Amino acid sequence: MTASKTPPRVALLVETSTGWGRRLARGVYDYGNQNGRWQLWIEALGPDRPPRLPRGWRGDGIIARVSSRSMARHLHATGLPTVNVSGRRFASFPFPQVTTDLEAAGRLSADFLMDLGLRHFAYHIVQSPIHMKRHRRAFADAVEAAGFRCDLYRSPGDALEAESSSERAELRRWLGRLSKPVGILCGHGSQLAIHSGRWVIDACRNVGLHVPEDVAVLSGDDDDLLSEVCHPPMSGVAVASEHIGQQAAAMLHRLMSGKPTPEGPVLLKPSGVIPRQSTDVVSVDDPHLATAIRFIRDHAHEQIQVMDVVKVVPLSRRSLEYRFVQALDRTPGAEIRRVRLARAKRLLADSDFTVGAVATAAGFGSAEYLSQVFRTDVGVTPSCFRSEMRSPIAQAPRRPRR
Repeated sequence: MTASKTPPRVALLVETSTGWGRRLARGVYDYGNQNGRWQLWIEALGPDRPPRLPRGWRGDGIIARVSSRSMARHLHATGLPTVNVSGRRFASFPFPQVTTDLEAAGRLSADFLMDLGLRHFAYHIVQSPIHMKRHRRAFADAVEAAGFRCDLYRSPGDALEAESSSERAELRRWLGRLSKPVGILCGHGSQLAIHSGRWVIDACRNVGLHVPEDVAVLSGDDDDLLSEVCHPPMSGVAVASEHIGQQAAAMLHRLMSGKPTPEGPVLLKPSGVIPRQSTDVVSVDDPHLATAIRFIRDHAHEQIQVMDVVKVVPLSRRSLEYRFVQALDRTPGAEIRRVRLARAKRLLADSDFTVGAVATAAGFGSAEYLSQVFRTDVGVTPSCFRSEMRSPIAQAPRRPRR
């Protein structure tokens, strides 16, 4: 009788104090549990203590948020297969990488804020690692391509300096200078994005600016606890960290098996935005139009039609459609479809609902109609979209194991 194979021993080096780190760890655990019940080494850590391998640890592979050159050097010296889940890249230590598509995240954030009807935009960040320029630049490029400008505020080198009284005063002055109403995107990276958003909301309160009426605040990441306990609760980009964990585990599995891995980084797009009160604003001057837009956002999943929207405002259908096109460059019917499509994308990426269940929950009514809209607006079927969001490794070019 053949002895059973020993499960792989894998170290997971991420900050478990953040929602991003916990979701990523869940993804790694789920993959390992389904593929030989991996033995995971993971430590409860916060951002103030970079994770490191314990002295004398012997294992088969590592998944790590490689945040510095010294950490990259330390991991490279182990000689073990390693997958990097950070956005940072180190030319001297080219670990296979699975991470967030920062450019897609920046564009998604810009589209979300512009769809609120805002015409003024800004970007706030605490610290500015070089890879974050891709996120900031994508956001600014999308805003500028639509004919608007983007202001930038960069806090000092670390979170402690950003907390200082002089820095808080400077942040308040910057907020006061911005044209209103304004939409602000707060950085990227779980801990920094959440801190950045909370500091902006606190500074607004201190200078008498209302969130979201004067300043709509969007965090570049989301934490199901810290985002909710903000006052008001803060909207955040739904970074696909659990899928990053699953895909990083799948890549490490290939490395440990001597199989080829994708050339270049595997980039996972965010699934959408988790809207909360900090962006619950309709920035249009026309009060009837604002009522109609808010009705659509609140009821699009209920299979409403344009005539249902007409009933909530004292306007004819023709007049309402004219005002929509003038303000948003789309009809009420197109706005209903846009809101439904955004909800369907998030459900496809983040849930295991069938396509039919997604269609019902998003307000499309049938899988056939949802598929038709996806082919027209996205260029793929709902099932293909789900596969692309979850399994980029299967579609990426391969490189041999070196």
